[in-house]
Amino acid sequence: MEHDAGNEAAGAEENSYAGRKLRVTSFWVQCCAPAGYENTFGQIEPILLTELHCPLYNLYGSSCKGGMPLRTEKDGKDVPFGRIIRYQNGVNRMTEKERMLAGELYDAHDPELRRDAARSRRITRLFNNTTEEQQNYRRELLKELFGSTGENIYIEPPFRCDYGSNTYIGENFYANFDCIILDVAEVYIGSNCLFGPRVCVYTPCHPIDAGVRNTGLESGKAISIGNNVWIGDNAVINPGVTIGNNVVIGSGSVVTKDIPDNVVAAGNPCRVLRPITEEDKQYWSALLDEYRRSKVYPS
Repeated sequence: MEHDAGNEAAGAEENSYAGRKLRVTSFWVQCCAPAGYENTFGQIEPILLTELHCPLYNLYGSSCKGGMPLRTEKDGKDVPFGRIIRYQNGVNRMTEKERMLAGELYDAHDPELRRDAARSRRITRLFNNTTEEQQNYRRELLKELFGSTGENIYIEPPFRCDYGSNTYIGENFYANFDCIILDVAEVYIGSNCLFGPRVCVYTPCHPIDAGVRNTGLESGKAISIGNNVWIGDNAVINPGVTIGNNVVIGSGSVVTKDIPDNVVAAGNPCRVLRPITEEDKQYWSALLDEYRRSKVYPS
């Protein structure tokens, strides 16, 4: 794992956390209790790590770089826990990209970020210029564009995004025309998700104060969308929102707050209208059975 030598001596101490001792070096972890696990994790404060993998809460990440997400497995689920933040002599030494992914103020005109943005523009340009006969090529481009996808993914051109590499998509994803995903922070989309036309997913945030905003600095908040989610046309998903599993979001909704599992929600601002019930399942299962019977013809 990469270390900041100037902070090595300052970090070489033992940190007691949750009743355990942890030998630390130079990496702070900015932690947060995953949604639904606040009582399990209790009060969480920044801790120091020596390794990318920390047995304390089975923490792990895909990269040693600052700003990259750490995750933990709880109850068999992969949930976000925190981020690695690099400090040297008490000063934040993250790159602009690392700051962006950590949700801190960053400069979007940074050369590394401009190169990443140029990459996404190139891939989306190629994708949007494909024809309906080039389905395999479309899939190849989408898999190159995104951080990860399931095997089955279908997006109707045109499609736009900031980076693509910060978006992670599960199995069986479909997005209709004019989808926009602005992923300066991570966007997590589960399996079996369906987006209607012109669904927009926005992670960027701009300072409320005009003076700071005019500097050009901005930030972002990650968005998480669960499994089996249908988002109707012209819906807007705002920064920092989590949408649960088995959710229907009505057309034209502006989602500004978290939406729980198993509900129908709609409106501006989007609010829960009702739960999805066993009666719903029985009703739609009966229609499915009727459809299947209609496809069985006598010999």
